[in-house]
Amino acid sequence: MPLYLAGARMEAHYPVSVITDGVGLNITCMSYLDGVDVGIVADADQLDDAWPLMDAIERALEELHAAAVGRTPASA
Repeated sequence: MPLYLAGARMEAHYPVSVITDGVGLNITCMSYLDGVDVGIVADADQLDDAWPLMDAIERALEELHAAAVGRTPASA
């Protein structure tokens, strides 16, 4: 069900979390309506660039969706 605040409809939820001492990567997933939003927070000293990881997660979710509905992923 859609959520509203002061009459404005929430379109998406972009999760942001924290990393703590000794933990260099946090991946948080939230579902809302028909989508899944993923937030990545990384320690730059431990992970130079988080974008390749985000791209891989996006491809994996596309593959999972395609398998769930019984078709070949668009990126294949």
